[in-house]
Amino acid sequence: MRCDSRVVFSLALSTFAAWRGVSTSLVETSLWRFAHAPGALRANAIGCGLLFLLIGFFMKHGERKAHFEPVATYMGWIAILVALISGMGTTSAEELLFTLAVLAAGTGLTIYAAAARRFALFAIGFLAAYIALCGLFHRLQPTDTLVPLWYAVTSLTVLVGLFLAHRRLKEPA
Repeated sequence: MRCDSRVVFSLALSTFAAWRGVSTSLVETSLWRFAHAPGALRANAIGCGLLFLLIGFFMKHGERKAHFEPVATYMGWIAILVALISGMGTTSAEELLFTLAVLAAGTGLTIYAAAARRFALFAIGFLAAYIALCGLFHRLQPTDTLVPLWYAVTSLTVLVGLFLAHRRLKEPA
């Protein structure tokens, strides 16, 4: 019997990622000596994300279950970006590096997704870049009156930008 369900495929990928997370946690320390390091879970999430992107690439270009490619690609990018975003709350020097990495990855994904006309990937990258910009804004240590103004203006700008991008990416090429 042939299984052709994207839901089952996404469950398999998320179960694999969860297994990697548990194996890195305190439950499993005998095989992974760096399990207590703060970045171990982050490194596993980035590794899983890259693996999922490769799986999606080979599914699409290997013409084997090409309709599963979006599932692997979305899950891969989400895993990578969430792992990088989680590093934004670390020490000061590391935080800036992670913030810049999120900004670069989000911007790159946004550019790629716009060229490929894939709105969901565009939105994921756009929101990641926005989170990084908010992190950079907070590094400037703004006054208490600037913070609400920043979020009021930028969140509306993001919503309008996503709306316009959705309309533009929907149009025929």
